Amino acid sequence: MARKPKSEFLSGAGTAYEILKAISDAVRGKGGDDDDLRRLLSDKDLAREVASVIVGRRGEQFPSLRLAGELIPDGWEIVPGEDVAPSNFDVAKLRPRPFLKGGETSCGGDEMRRRAVGVGGNLGLADGKRILAEQEKLSVEFQGSYIPLPGNVLRGPHGDLYVAYLRFVGGRWILSFNWLDNDWGGDGLFACSE
Repeated sequence: MARKPKSEFLSGAGTAYEILKAISDAVRGKGGDDDDLRRLLSDKDLAREVASVIVGRRGEQFPSLRLAGELIPDGWEIVPGEDVAPSNFDVAKLRPRPFLKGGETSCGGDEMRRRAVGVGGNLGLADGKRILAEQEKLSVEFQGSYIPLPGNVLRGPHGDLYVAYLRFVGGRWILSFNWLDNDWGGDGLFACSE
């Protein structure tokens, strides 16, 4: 029976030591101890999670996690395949576009997301972060409405799906989240480039 080849990366004892030291330093930096480190040996789910984090970053498959990760609540995650790359726009030139049609008073979250793609309003968390940073440039036409960021779907700790949106509160724009399967009402406007 042929033996599985060893990873070239782990073939040297020096490299293995560096990996263990980096993990140990990170765990201790968060207040952990030797018992926390030993969990990597005994808790197979934890070991798989660590592996997923390492391999997942290789492709940097989530632009919003990389560019606006601090906006994602603890314990939440981006749903794979539901993350858009940042758009190229000038915040001062964004214009409101309603997502409801005819006499509609609301639409479902999935339909709202489909419509966003069709009109150029499919912004994500990284775009929202940029709008928040430059909010003084955002047209006053948006005030009194909310701006969905349908380019991302996030999963909360209990499995519920959410979409981020910006709303104007107390004279400034802030980030909030709403259940994807809620009705998205008539006071919402997509932010679209001219």
